[in-house]
Amino acid sequence: MPIVILFVAVPLVVYLSLAALPRGKPAVVGIIAAIIAAGFAWVTGEAQGDASLLRALTLLAVSAIALAAIIQGFRSVLGEGRPRWVYPALVLAGVLALAVPLLNLLGM
Repeated sequence: MPIVILFVAVPLVVYLSLAALPRGKPAVVGIIAAIIAAGFAWVTGEAQGDASLLRALTLLAVSAIALAAIIQGFRSVLGEGRPRWVYPALVLAGVLALAVPLLNLLGM
């Protein structure tokens, strides 16, 4: 059960960190920094003995980065007229939709 919490917590924390950034340049810089960090984790994970868990978590983090980028794009196009809870709710549904098949794929 603790591994399931990790698989849900990592993308959720990554998303909430990036989605909380203000629209515009801070969001773009934060998303680029997150992509660089995920790429670094992917590359250095291969040097580890058992990189499958790190790779799986990196894939989930990348999916959360992509979802945060999409939501930031929606926020900039649609404006701030929507309630704040709508964006995290959409992304939480997306992250869970990605985490469950990945857990099944890994046999967990």
